[in-house]
This record gives sequence, C-alpha cells and structure tokens, in this order.
Amino acid sequence: CIRDRSHAMLIGGNFPGAEEAFGLLLTRYPKGKKASDAQYYLGESLLYQDNYPEAAAAYGKLIKEYPTSANAPTGLVKLARAMRLMDKTTEACRTLDLMSKQFPKASAVAKQMAAQERQYAKCV
Repeated sequence: CIRDRSHAMLIGGNFPGAEEAFGLLLTRYPKGKKASDAQYYLGESLLYQDNYPEAAAAYGKLIKEYPTSANAPTGLVKLARAMRLMDKTTEACRTLDLMSKQFPKASAVAKQMAAQERQYAKCV
C-alpha cells in the first residue's frame, strides 16, 4: 500500500521520496480516511529536509483542513518550529499561544512539545 511505503521512506530517512509519495497520496485521495496523516507526514518530510516554508504550509493546511486530526496539536507545534527556524519567533510564539485555545484536550506529549518549543523560541 502506498501509505505504508510512504511511511517506510520517511522512517528510513528518504525524505524526498516520502515527500513525493505523501504528496501523491494526497493528490489521489484528498478526502481519504488517512489524508490527515498523509498531510502531517508531508510536513515532517519537508521539515526534515530543512524546507521550512513548505513544511509550515503543510502543517498549516493540516490544522485548517483537519482540525480534529489526532496529529493537529503536534502539527501546530511543528508549524511553530518551522516558523522559529525561519527566524519568525514572534509568529512562532503566537502560534504556540493557540494550543490551549484550539486544542485544550491535546495529549500530554503534544503539550510538552509545545512547552519545549516555547523555550527554544524564547517566548515570554
């Protein structure tokens, strides 16, 4: 299955291949059951290639189009990380401020990631 192969590429470090595969998956099945996962992993494959603008766009799309996805809270943190890595720390901190409003029931892991990212971005 293309989803399994895409994920295997991501885990195996073939980030360009994973980016292409997840992009293809989203093109073929934009409303599929696993589209939100594919959108998140597309962001991951871009982030790991240091393509921060496109990673930010992918995570932004995840949050906008799949707000109830289990990956959306983590996607918000990764969106903030991409912004920070583009030297947009003010925007990163504003994004992290949305966590408690948008995802009050986020997992402890996502909340911990957000707290860590706030430290990295030196949010006040």
